[in-house]
Amino acid sequence: MKSKNTINFFEVTQRVGKAISNIQITDSETHKGEFATLKRIYDNDEMGRISTITSLSKELCVSVPAVSQMINALEEKGLVVRVPSETDRRIVKVKLTDSGNDFLKRSLDILFRYIDDILYKMGENDSTELISLLLKLETLMQKGQ
Repeated sequence: MKSKNTINFFEVTQRVGKAISNIQITDSETHKGEFATLKRIYDNDEMGRISTITSLSKELCVSVPAVSQMINALEEKGLVVRVPSETDRRIVKVKLTDSGNDFLKRSLDILFRYIDDILYKMGENDSTELISLLLKLETLMQKGQ
């Protein structure tokens, strides 16, 4: 039998995850999976890593065909472009367009305003403690893998 804390932890994290995924941060034309893909492409670029369909599939834990469909949709919306590698014709990079960068920035601004509001309502001490505990949890979970 699991402890009450284990059950509460599981249930609370499930509800918090669902609440986070329900935050409306994008327009009605773009779904959350597309937002996550745009964010990953942006993060990879910031870290000097190349984004390809295969790398995005691994990083997002989504099948290659699903990522390919998502990139097609994002390309149709003008948010990403496919760029053939100059050194290896088999590699096709995925990059954000200026519109993609603008869209991502606007969406992140909405998300961060929402988070700022929640943290403000929690108060400085509680929000600082929450972040500290979440970082500790992250470290412990990474060590357990």
